[in-house]
Amino acid sequence: IFLGSNLEKNKIKYCRSNAPNLTIKEEAFQLLFSSNGKKAAAGLKCSVACSKQIPTTGGSSSDVVCENGKMTTNIDLGPGDSFSFSTAGTKYAPKQKCIANIKVSKQCKEAKISCSKFNTIANSQCKGDFLLVKLGKQKTKYCGTNAPDVSTKSRSFKLQFSSDKKKAAAGVECTVQCDDPKPTTITTQAPTTTELPVYMYKPECCDYHTLGHYRNVERYLQDYSTHFYFFDNVTYNQFGAIDWVGTGW
Repeated sequence: IFLGSNLEKNKIKYCRSNAPNLTIKEEAFQLLFSSNGKKAAAGLKCSVACSKQIPTTGGSSSDVVCENGKMTTNIDLGPGDSFSFSTAGTKYAPKQKCIANIKVSKQCKEAKISCSKFNTIANSQCKGDFLLVKLGKQKTKYCGTNAPDVSTKSRSFKLQFSSDKKKAAAGVECTVQCDDPKPTTITTQAPTTTELPVYMYKPECCDYHTLGHYRNVERYLQDYSTHFYFFDNVTYNQFGAIDWVGTGW
């Protein structure tokens, strides 16, 4: 494989079972297969596809539709962005490998993956037809009607829909969106307060002094029973001092 304008300088050779898996941004490249006149092997079969780069739009991004063959799409996901990842038609095509590489911006707190339609040919190990969700080193396959419902804070992840050459089902329709979860609001109710009567302490030498509202007035009454008076009608003057009127004991 020769890359770029200087094809002779930038070249990579592959042989035996070491197959290329490249993303190329150069405007020009070249593939060259060579063999000598000696022994031969089974050969090779490679695919070259144009990958679309979807810009961040601050809304719904272009949707990814897996139609047939191999397809790779790179997507930047930012605040307010969302896109759908789905298969085409009433039944998906065989021999597909449809990939979406998602890069999540720092302004997006987390990305959410959910599916409104999900139906593939199922088996115990999700071989053949499946949706792969790769979060870092963690890979999870989904098949049958077991759809992903995932929230991730990973800065990049991958979706891959694959199908074999056998039977097909209705397919998948999933949504990927930048989610900004709202903090949980806990509503607390202020405790109910009960208005208590005003108790006043009268030392032998002086006037009455306010002790205020007490919830545990019994303790004070026990300690100072000879000096406590209760007034059922208490008023205050303009300076905040008490002008009491009423019956006391």
